[in-house]
Amino acid sequence: MGNKDMVYLNTLELVEKYLEGCNGEQFLDRPTGPAAFAEGLIFGSGDKWKNNKKAFLKAMHTQTLLEDMEAAVQIELNIALDDLYQKAETGEPTKIGDTLLPACANVVSSFLLGESLPKASEDRTILHGIVKNLENVDLTSPLVQFSLKHPKLCWYLKKILWQDIVDIHATSGRLQRLIGGWINQIRQKSVDPTENQAQLIAPDSSSVDNVTPQVSKPVSDGCVTTEEYFQRHLGHEQSMNVNHYSILRRILAQPEFRQTEGSKDEELLQSLVDMFFGGVTTVLSGLEFILMYLSKNPTMQKLAQQEIAHVLVKETKNSSSKGNQAQNEITWSMREKMPYLRACIVEGLRLGCVTPSSVPHVASVDAEIEGYSVPRGTLVFVSLYSVHRDQEEYAEPTEFRPERHLDSEGNFRPPKNYRPYGIGARLCLGEALSEMEIFIFVAVILKEFTIVPPESKKASEMKTHMRIVHRLKDFECILSASGMEDEA
Repeated sequence: MGNKDMVYLNTLELVEKYLEGCNGEQFLDRPTGPAAFAEGLIFGSGDKWKNNKKAFLKAMHTQTLLEDMEAAVQIELNIALDDLYQKAETGEPTKIGDTLLPACANVVSSFLLGESLPKASEDRTILHGIVKNLENVDLTSPLVQFSLKHPKLCWYLKKILWQDIVDIHATSGRLQRLIGGWINQIRQKSVDPTENQAQLIAPDSSSVDNVTPQVSKPVSDGCVTTEEYFQRHLGHEQSMNVNHYSILRRILAQPEFRQTEGSKDEELLQSLVDMFFGGVTTVLSGLEFILMYLSKNPTMQKLAQQEIAHVLVKETKNSSSKGNQAQNEITWSMREKMPYLRACIVEGLRLGCVTPSSVPHVASVDAEIEGYSVPRGTLVFVSLYSVHRDQEEYAEPTEFRPERHLDSEGNFRPPKNYRPYGIGARLCLGEALSEMEIFIFVAVILKEFTIVPPESKKASEMKTHMRIVHRLKDFECILSASGMEDEA
């Protein structure tokens, strides 16, 4: 990659040996991210990155987290369903991603703010424009890479070459201003110095400050990993959050992000920008791949729909027997009762491989991998494409076979060769929200619709391309009524 040394790890064995656990402490750093103005969460390194992630983890270490996440997912999904019903009525092929993209962005904003942005609000319109712009970013394009290094020349390149080049710096700036407005609104409301901080900040243990990971030389047995460092800071006790403060308000209450005189909030803003840059198109791409594979495998789609219908019927009977209202809403708590659907989701994410290559790690010290010298500053990648299609782990690895993730009794079995959300301490902060969002979105879409491909292409023949992540190119499907009510 240019004049940089680079190492690729192609097996899970190598990933576990060198990027997870104590050896992984040597490769925690990142290169500077595209359009980055601070360390943030995705491309950050060193103490600033650790402090950012620790602060976000503490803000999310609350007893209401799952409830907050599910509320955001359900609200935005219901809004998206109105559009999907209209598209289904036409009977025409539709780009379902056009509906799901703003929904994915709205889930992140709703999660942060604790409420949905009003439909006709300027903020909602601005956010949709930003994520639509990001969807067109091709990070593999030489022109995009050049404009990232020389942002002032982006406008001239557009005029000279007559090409629409997404100005990532300008797009990031628009998102920063939008988020900055939300931050100011919360800070103006949160002026009570007697406010109960226990509701906003999870208890922290000061003793962990003495075990901060330090990597000045190759690590040895008995080290404290960064993952353990984060866990020790969190401890076992979660904040109760009885007042249901929003996640963004809780983030602002963390010591790392309290405003001081002259503070520009750069680390805070970069971390929040990263939540949108990393948590919107990745979820959208994952949803599209899952729905595409199900559309190409109607028998498997039918099995998933039958499982959903069966669970809803049982939930309705249980609710009725207890004198409660009939249960017709799919919730996160139902996932354990839907092993086949979970297997379909994992299989779609495995094959779709939204990030075929991991975000690069960087050697922070001179190290070794399998006896080869890895100088400080070397980029270390994981070929997740290879890990997800390892023939020793997966028979016929290119085939969509959800049953491979079920045991002999039909229970869901998490796959070993599966790393869709990152590696070790660099695991995506939004993993829990993404998993919940994908499960509920897919389950509800299958409950309401049958997904029919408009053409006879096999899944392996579908065209893909690299945007910010690996995406299906112009994925279309026909939505028809599922008929699940009749079966139930």
